[in-house]
Amino acid sequence: MKRKTIAYMAATLSLAVLLSGCGSGDVDATTSATAELLPLAEDVNVRAGTDPDGEVLLDGTTIQGIMASDHYDTGTSSPYAYALVLSGEGKKQFRNATRELAKDQSKITVWAGDQAICSPTITSMLNTNFVILNVASVTDDESYQTVLDALCAPSAE
Repeated sequence: MKRKTIAYMAATLSLAVLLSGCGSGDVDATTSATAELLPLAEDVNVRAGTDPDGEVLLDGTTIQGIMASDHYDTGTSSPYAYALVLSGEGKKQFRNATRELAKDQSKITVWAGDQAICSPTITSMLNTNFVILNVASVTDDESYQTVLDALCAPSAE
């Protein structure tokens, strides 16, 4: 378990440079050890563009879950962060899609049902199992929890 946490933290650090377009400003970040893999809500997907009917790039079959932390060290005022954890097939699909989308610096959108969570601009191909979501609207514990509730499957409690 400790090895997985270290791997997640290392991957998260390297990804912060690759995808910070869901928010504003540069992100140089590491997650705290409190981040954990959470199950994804059934209606979460990543689509090309900003239209809710855009081409589905990732969904529940290619996203294994989400990691979230309210102790994210970005060097900015927001300590909140999320990362989609992709399957091997998801990584391959996302790499191929972002290769094409980067040519035109197109947007992708992370959707939770009919709610757009964030829409970063793809500027380069992403070849990773972790997609960092820096959601600009998350500025406090309440907005952090709102996005977390939208992205995560309800607990069985």
